[in-house]
Amino acid sequence: MGARSTRPENEKFRPSSPTSRSSSSGVDTPTDTTMGDDSKSSFDPFAPGGSPEMHVVPWPGKTFAIREHAGHRYLTLVDGELRAVDNVGMQGGWYWTCKEQGGWLGFLNPVSGTYMGHNGKGEFWAKYNYHKVQESFCATQHPQGGYLLLTRRDSSLVKMTIAENGSGLVQTESAGTQWDFLEV
Repeated sequence: MGARSTRPENEKFRPSSPTSRSSSSGVDTPTDTTMGDDSKSSFDPFAPGGSPEMHVVPWPGKTFAIREHAGHRYLTLVDGELRAVDNVGMQGGWYWTCKEQGGWLGFLNPVSGTYMGHNGKGEFWAKYNYHKVQESFCATQHPQGGYLLLTRRDSSLVKMTIAENGSGLVQTESAGTQWDFLEV
């Protein structure tokens, strides 16, 4: 049995909506809930700074939109080229299905049927429909949020970053771009 209220009898709880009595606790509870402007109905999971619940660990078998953590650019295909763009539109080239092979992650674009990878010259692309060495990634969580995407180059790992032109993707040994994985 729950604790009894110390509220005087003449100061009863007056909810703003109809109530029903809970049979287990004897407490009046609202029969419905009204959500304010910040409700899920107006929530856009793809807006910059989206809900932390939407940012998930990249995992095989799941499909993601991959967004720059500190900005608003998404990894997407534009005219068959892998780019980081802020207006993905409705073309669908910004979905990536995570696959696993030999412990390495691969990201398959379900529209083109190609994997994200690199050309061996420091640039990223999505040209081939297989998941081999150049299409293999690992994701490591960054302490300031998001994940770094790393790939093999010779005997080391290098990070994916947005190129100086603002949309291309290149390899770097420095900081790298932090990415959020938004499950779709």
